[in-house]
Amino acid sequence: TRTTVFVADEVYVYKMTDGPNAVYVALNRSATARDAENLPESATDLLTGDSVSGPVITLEPRSALILQP
Repeated sequence: TRTTVFVADEVYVYKMTDGPNAVYVALNRSATARDAENLPESATDLLTGDSVSGPVITLEPRSALILQP
């Protein structure tokens, strides 16, 4: 199931769930850094393996995060 979590200023965040499993996808289409909101307090970026702290994360220009809580 896909659920929209946050939309603003060329930023789109959605949550994908499959039973007890969930991932958050955050996209920034802007040429400047933008904040994404309503993300988990702590998660792992599945693209880099880095730990990420929410609920607000600054996304680099034209970037994406795939987060697993």
